[in-house]
Amino acid sequence: MPAQPCANHPNELTLVRCGRCDKPICVRCMVDSPVGKKCRTCARPHTHLEESTGGQVALGFAAATAVAIPAGCLMQQFAWLFLLPVVYGWLVAEVARRAGQRSRSPAMQAAAGAAALIGAV
Repeated sequence: MPAQPCANHPNELTLVRCGRCDKPICVRCMVDSPVGKKCRTCARPHTHLEESTGGQVALGFAAATAVAIPAGCLMQQFAWLFLLPVVYGWLVAEVARRAGQRSRSPAMQAAAGAAALIGAV
């Protein structure tokens, strides 16, 4: 395999690639991790909470509301079922997450909660 220019420093040739995103990285860009060398972007600690765009939040809210309203009506008809509110909450949150391209940002969580509240009322 021939040496390639670093993704961040094109004048430096390297044989090392990031273990996560596979970008070529030079000595200045590489970070040691327990599973090998990574670029600085991939080496940053990631959480499941990431930022989402306004479009993702709007789409997630719209889809969750479209499911929450009929599901809320069903939940009120069968209020005697003990676990139905749990299933209702899971369903609305899952629809919002999938419609919002699996984003789990605080804004997406608020949109799912608002949709669930609208459907329950």
